[in-house]
Amino acid sequence: MSKLDIIKAFLEAINANDKDRIMSFFTEQSVFENKPLGSATGLEAIWAQLAPVHDIATDVDWQIHRLEEAPSGTVYSERSDYYELKGQRAVFHCSGIHEVNDAGKITLWRDYFDLQQSLATMPQ
Repeated sequence: MSKLDIIKAFLEAINANDKDRIMSFFTEQSVFENKPLGSATGLEAIWAQLAPVHDIATDVDWQIHRLEEAPSGTVYSERSDYYELKGQRAVFHCSGIHEVNDAGKITLWRDYFDLQQSLATMPQ
């Protein structure tokens, strides 16, 4: 499976909002740099970054605008991440960088988005 295919499968797990599937793409050494919110290393810390939204979302729909693998193997994504929260649709417009090792695990996931713009779409 190519690194691009691994990230596609990861994004499918995100859309299914399946914690076990999502976390199966990481190891204790994996790093998630959620740029506006800080960095998390390891399974527990990565889920702690995702949980505030994923634990309460009734629907997750990450729409991919661009997903490409560079010659280096790094996978780049441009997305609109939609979450149904308390009957309201919140959106995070993101650019992501994903590095995958030879074992098929995400070693680095870095997302960039405008936190204030995203928070403005969330239910109060």
